[in-house]
Amino acid sequence: NTATAFPVVFHDESNGLLDDTGAFTYNPNTGTLVTPNLTVSGTTTTLNTATLTVEDQNIVLNYNASSDTSGSADGAGITIQDAVDASNDASLTWHASHDKFVFDHTLQIDNTNGANALVVNNDKVDANAIDILAENTTASVIDINAEDLTTAHAISIDCDSLTTGRVFSADVDDALTTSATKSLMLIDYDKSGVTASGQSSITTGLYIAMNDAATNDASGTVENYGVSVIIDAASDQGTIKQRGFYASL
Repeated sequence: NTATAFPVVFHDESNGLLDDTGAFTYNPNTGTLVTPNLTVSGTTTTLNTATLTVEDQNIVLNYNASSDTSGSADGAGITIQDAVDASNDASLTWHASHDKFVFDHTLQIDNTNGANALVVNNDKVDANAIDILAENTTASVIDINAEDLTTAHAISIDCDSLTTGRVFSADVDDALTTSATKSLMLIDYDKSGVTASGQSSITTGLYIAMNDAATNDASGTVENYGVSVIIDAASDQGTIKQRGFYASL
């Protein structure tokens, strides 16, 4: 009966029966060998199979049942051979000295299920939720393409517990000694659409709304500044021009 999984039994050198439970079976029709538990010992295990299916929901790497394996954990991960070409693999590995995973190629998230594409839950109050170490010189560090955006915000930030911090902070230590023209913040708005008859197009380059809705104590002091500009120069040599606000209309 080729549809039957036949039991595989083992005998010792004296032909004594070692296993007759029938748990170890072989089906010659499908070429399927079934064993309830399998332990492979050695340095190399090779699987020549088109599809690998694992029922267990967790795969443990760098495992040893009786000793600490943290010393060999660096570099543990998954490697795809020839992912780019015959000379370039792709991998996800563990960087032990920094306690982090490392992708050696670009990570792309394609979101089609309606949930947030990327969620970062940072429970460490003294660590950056996202830390970018960039060596960019001619390309943007962060590039957002939101050409279909209509009524939402490209960037939305809630800072309800802010005290001495800043919602945005740009720290530029300029050590240039040659000519350069730069902007610390640039808003480039180009309107090409023709506003139709009876329609209104209202655009504000910088809109600041600060509303104090609290009932403050009579002895309290509240100071709100829509814009505060402090400009100083340590040297009076050369030609120095300083403007707190400059508009060209």
